Amino acid sequence: IPPQPSWAPYPTRADGIVPKLWYKPDGTPRSKLKGAVFSSALEIIEEYDQANFMLAFLVYAQRADATFTSLHPTFDASPTPALARAYFYDMCAALPDAPPETLLEFFAAIDAALDVAHEEILEAAEEVFVTFALDV
Repeated sequence: IPPQPSWAPYPTRADGIVPKLWYKPDGTPRSKLKGAVFSSALEIIEEYDQANFMLAFLVYAQRADATFTSLHPTFDASPTPALARAYFYDMCAALPDAPPETLLEFFAAIDAALDVAHEEILEAAEEVFVTFALDV
């Protein structure tokens, strides 16, 4: 703590972050009203930022949906797995902050899981077929 002149009405501010928040460099207390106004303003800005992000996603998702359904008019009537995957990819790509590499890794994992699931479904179907074929 630096030496304090004899005429100072307040003690000097101690070191650390909390004293910096509560006291000015000369040791006088900070205004609580200004602190409330600044923290409220920061909270409002953060809320607007989140709302802006959600609205941007809705706009991008609507655009992706409209583009996809205009390119594939039969998608709503009879979706195939490949079209459903492409539609889901377009919707995920509409996220404003989704990096393309992350999306590619995510969909590679989905494709691998679908391949494994397809093999398991085929094995189960073969077992059911063999079971019913033996009963006849």
